[in-house]
Amino acid sequence: MRIGSLVTVRRKCGKPNCRCAEGEGHLSTYLSTKEEGKTRMVYIPAVCLDTVTQQTRTYRRFRNNRAALVKLAQQSLLLIDRLQRMLQITKGASLKEKKKQRKN
Repeated sequence: MRIGSLVTVRRKCGKPNCRCAEGEGHLSTYLSTKEEGKTRMVYIPAVCLDTVTQQTRTYRRFRNNRAALVKLAQQSLLLIDRLQRMLQITKGASLKEKKKQRKN
């Protein structure tokens, strides 16, 4: 897994005779991440692009699955609390019935 997003940008290489000097720049891929509140861009060579792409997809899938689990856990806790309240209400009603039966 790799944290971050892949970003493709056009850059000029700086060579005066290169086609990018007057036209569109060269396509370059970077991994964009946040570190201490600042965006950091790391160049990704073309030979590594497939691997890094898969790693960032795996991380996004992990984060999405984690968020789904957190949501399910929260829903489970709400249902457990509801069940507990229902059991307390039922137990309270049951105790009242027993007291009435003792009086009779």
